[in-house]
Amino acid sequence: MVRGDNWSTLSFGAEREALEDPELFAIIAGRREPVEVTDPASNPALAHSRLARSNLGIRWLLGVPLLGPSGDVSAIFAVLDTEPRELSRRERAAMVAIGRLISGALSAHRTTDHMSPTSGPTEHSNGAKPTADGHALLRSHEVAALFDVTERTVINWAASGKLACLRTVGGHLRFRSEDVMSLLEANSLRRPQGGL
Repeated sequence: MVRGDNWSTLSFGAEREALEDPELFAIIAGRREPVEVTDPASNPALAHSRLARSNLGIRWLLGVPLLGPSGDVSAIFAVLDTEPRELSRRERAAMVAIGRLISGALSAHRTTDHMSPTSGPTEHSNGAKPTADGHALLRSHEVAALFDVTERTVINWAASGKLACLRTVGGHLRFRSEDVMSLLEANSLRRPQGGL
């Protein structure tokens, strides 16, 4: 997360100090689309970075820049692995959708922390207007990527009432991140533990 001219890092499963890599953050923040890197130690732009020199043995990473309401990168969502990976188009879309969920949650959090009476709802740089409670709206293909289902399935969920939706003026479906997260959580609770 950007804090002035510095970055504040939250990590899970690795030493935070090894992941606080200004060179890596600058590369990801300089883009508006996900950045995928295979073997940072052999990448010329990252070969001397803190991450490449760490003892973590990172062989693959995907960083998604999270854009704030003004269109600036406000944070980065990244997944790192010690094994080389090749994401499918659907997996990559799911990562971007997760990034949008996180971005929406951060924006909602910041809005409640810094609300001013004269400020109206702002439009996110991706064109999605937040709901009155500050949550970003997801498109049906993004929801499909999160659940690993077809877009038609998501449309059917909306039609049957399984997943609440809103319609744009043009008739397109939009889904509140809060509703999507509730359904994801409900689905994860129904799955048997330790099996298929």
